[in-house]
Amino acid sequence: MKKLWAISAALFLLALSANTGRAVERETPKLAFELSALREAWLYGDDATAAARLDTLRRDNRLSGEFPRWYASLRSVLALKEGDTKTAIEVLQPTLDASNDARNYVRAARMFLAYAHPELALEVINVGLVRAPDSPALQRYKAGLQWLQNDFDGALDTYVNMICCDERPQYPFITPQAGRWSGVKPWNAEGDKPPQDNDAFDDEGYGYFEEVETSGEYQPEPFTSLFLPLNWYPCDLPGLDRCVAAIAANPKLAESRTADLDALLKKAKDSQDKLDSLRTGDEELRLQLAKQATTDRWRAVIALRIAATSELAEGDWEAAEATIKSGLELAPDDIALLDLLAQVYGHLGKAEEARNGVLARLRTLAYLGIYSNTLYLPTKNQVVDRVFTPALNLYRANPQAGLTQFEQMRTSFGDTNRNQPVFSGTLGIWLSMQNEPELARKNLIEASRLNGYESGKPLYSESVLVEMALLSLGEGDTSEEEKNVQPAPADGEEDPVEMAKLDANANPLLRKSLRVGAVVGSVYDVRDRTKELTGVDVYANSSGILGVRFGARFLPNGENLMQETLWNT
Repeated sequence: MKKLWAISAALFLLALSANTGRAVERETPKLAFELSALREAWLYGDDATAAARLDTLRRDNRLSGEFPRWYASLRSVLALKEGDTKTAIEVLQPTLDASNDARNYVRAARMFLAYAHPELALEVINVGLVRAPDSPALQRYKAGLQWLQNDFDGALDTYVNMICCDERPQYPFITPQAGRWSGVKPWNAEGDKPPQDNDAFDDEGYGYFEEVETSGEYQPEPFTSLFLPLNWYPCDLPGLDRCVAAIAANPKLAESRTADLDALLKKAKDSQDKLDSLRTGDEELRLQLAKQATTDRWRAVIALRIAATSELAEGDWEAAEATIKSGLELAPDDIALLDLLAQVYGHLGKAEEARNGVLARLRTLAYLGIYSNTLYLPTKNQVVDRVFTPALNLYRANPQAGLTQFEQMRTSFGDTNRNQPVFSGTLGIWLSMQNEPELARKNLIEASRLNGYESGKPLYSESVLVEMALLSLGEGDTSEEEKNVQPAPADGEEDPVEMAKLDANANPLLRKSLRVGAVVGSVYDVRDRTKELTGVDVYANSSGILGVRFGARFLPNGENLMQETLWNT
């Protein structure tokens, strides 16, 4: 009897599974059809059909993982294209409500901003801040969106609040935190350590999903900002730098925020004195006074930066120097103020004061230094200006003193890892950009003799740029002291190439041709070079031409020079 019941139950379960399997088989083609129809409608610009398919798919409970968010985002984009902001927010709301970190709020804000709705982006960020008021990513976005909508005071208050709440001593002048959202503590998590999950996946990789290793500690939020860095030094709040620059560029805004500069400086000093004179053991009172002192100090420092930046733009160097020094005592290690002072010293030609004072301090605090590629990196190329502009302006007033300062700057701010001075080719190219051809030619020739054409070594990328800079300065026209008498040939057969090099000292055209040949010979991608300059795709496969085209941007009339050098010669 028991066996009979067991057989009956097995047959019943088998029938149920068969019916379920047939149901799945019937439904699967429908889902595949919906996905295929959505793809075609999206690719062919049929927004109405795509929206209908997305509305169907968003309600399909068979979709899990990141698919609901992706389809909600697509539907929101279609609504924004039609100007339907209400639907755009409604379709994203379930995804935002289910989020346990800031990433989906940031994604939604970017999308609204991309479709010219900064007010909706700010609304989304504010909703996220209600759930996570201490999220750095959301606070950065809030401040950036505020000043993009001309709420400069609100933006500055948000930035100052972020600085006051961060306990790191050099904040915000720190390298932005890299990482993954998968390591951040979820908003609904309990405890201080993440659970060990061997099957953890992350949607931030280059594929759809990427397996990640869980660590024993929660990680800070990865750096997320609306803005790229504006300056060469590290900063966790690039939006603050851009906000200050935007205010300083507007005379009315700058005047309204610096009119009470003296009062702000006095208030900041009083707050700091009050904190320093505290003798009680009340920790709560100490923290309150410390926060107030930090707030007052940063408000004064921001006003200082606005005033000094505005005066620099107007060319009033002495006033800018006096403004910076009036408040430098409040924040002697503020990298932004020190950088402004370095710019002032550069315009005034105070090379000695800059080298032994502000530049040395920036080297300690922000690792200021010039490496072989510094001139070609965005924002980092400002370092070359900071270091050599004081010596250049001194050189124009007093050539001998300026040359001395150039050498001392090269020695002091070169590659500390290898204890080497600034590469002479970097200085030479920078001088050619500053319209100092004679001094530039001297340094470029030194670089060429070290590891360029004059050295007889194969040319690498930076050597090619040096040789192109020499060509742009007319190298090939020999001066009287450079002309050498051709030596008498030795007994036996001579190498014709070596004899040609000797003849080149007395033959400008031959000398220039050999240098051009060395440059062309180092660029081994004939196909790309020919295609760029003639539109004809021939053969070969490399990317050396990109380096030459990149370097041409740093030379006077560089594009025409490159074409003449690489094609017409």
